[in-house]
Amino acid sequence: MGKLKLAYRSIFLMLALVLSIPMLVSAIEIKFTASGPKQIGNGEQFQITYTLNTNGSGLISPSFPDFDLLGGPSQSTNMSIVNGAMSQSVSFTYYLRAKKEGAFTIKPAKIKVNGVEIESNSLNITVTKADPAYRDWE
Repeated sequence: MGKLKLAYRSIFLMLALVLSIPMLVSAIEIKFTASGPKQIGNGEQFQITYTLNTNGSGLISPSFPDFDLLGGPSQSTNMSIVNGAMSQSVSFTYYLRAKKEGAFTIKPAKIKVNGVEIESNSLNITVTKADPAYRDWE
């Protein structure tokens, strides 16, 4: 009888552990952020990077109608283990060039995490008159 009770207790503990894993995973705050310059000169090249702090799939980037798309997305992955805690992120970088002066908003990108679509923040960029010292070497 004692062995049966121990077996039930072991099964209960294993079941409790398995059922708690999704709660632990969902407790991770998912962050999907866009970053880039706030101000650039007309004709200057710059980067917009979208960073996700977990795995995701199906990136949907916004259109960049006020900028020339020079390249991207380039994808990079970062994984680190500090004091036994693992963290990871994935970044998508676009290379753009300003076409004209003005204030512009780059809309959010979208990505799926565990089947749920999430959005990044939008970016506001001001394009000023070109710096005469800047030369486009293309």
